[in-house]
Amino acid sequence: MTVSSFSFYYLLLKAAENLHSKMTLAIIKAPVKFFDSTPAGRILNRFSKDIGSMDDVLPPLFLQALIFCLFSLIAILVPAATNYWLFLALLPIIGIFVYFARYYLKSSRELKRIEAITCSPVYSHVTETVDGLEVVHTSNMSKTFVDRLKWYQDKNTQAFFMVMSSNRWLSIRLDLLSTVFVTIVAVAAILVSESPALAGLALTYALQTLDGTQYGVRSASEVETLMTSVERVMTYTDIASEPGYSTEERPPESWPNEGSLTIEDLSFIYFEGGPRVLRDISVHVSSKEKVGIVGRTGAGKSSLVSALFRMPDPLGKVR
Repeated sequence: MTVSSFSFYYLLLKAAENLHSKMTLAIIKAPVKFFDSTPAGRILNRFSKDIGSMDDVLPPLFLQALIFCLFSLIAILVPAATNYWLFLALLPIIGIFVYFARYYLKSSRELKRIEAITCSPVYSHVTETVDGLEVVHTSNMSKTFVDRLKWYQDKNTQAFFMVMSSNRWLSIRLDLLSTVFVTIVAVAAILVSESPALAGLALTYALQTLDGTQYGVRSASEVETLMTSVERVMTYTDIASEPGYSTEERPPESWPNEGSLTIEDLSFIYFEGGPRVLRDISVHVSSKEKVGIVGRTGAGKSSLVSALFRMPDPLGKVR
């Protein structure tokens, strides 16, 4: 038992470590556009709450769910083995069990995802407040920022309350089904069973289903709900990397030997499918030549600098 539990924990923690490493590399290599469009709190939420769930909550809960579900299966089959008529009552009860579990999972997964989404603004707001703490104090905006933090926290608490309420909804119905099963076993032991020993054995295992089955199904449902954290982490392992040059395209060691700049048919868009903010620009700047870029607000001065630094990668040629 100890060796199997250790191996189980080791495999899950190793998988969580691999996902964390892949997500870290993907974030480091992500383009600047990703950080412009993604709040810092959302990234922190992935590395704190989601990784914490994978490291601390998911492994022991997964193991408990597996053990209790197997125990509940044995506790149901033993009374049925002592009295074959109980199989007629077991089939509809198991069917209702499965129905409640599937019905619960449809909503619990989405509620858990909403709870994780509403947690991101809390991290973002705390990060922004700490970064601009001097401005907050000098502008006498402390109360405003505290009230906004309370509003974000209330939204997250509402989602968390719905997660716990759905959990209690499932627990009540599983308790009722376990009670019905124990009642059927007791009645069958009185009316049908010929051996007092087998009747006592059936009742003993049936009474254990009151806690074991309810906890096992709830744990299994909670495991599937927590898999949303794994899903959220895996989405951040597939982030497109910043485009880079291959080894064959690298310039020589002596580059740059002169400061000339040649731009040919340069066009620039900030995101895929967006409008072109720069269109077909061609210019040549000779070595040691000073060039100034002027224009009104929105003319594209900053966009041209972003294109030269490939944030994101422009269309056309820049040499």
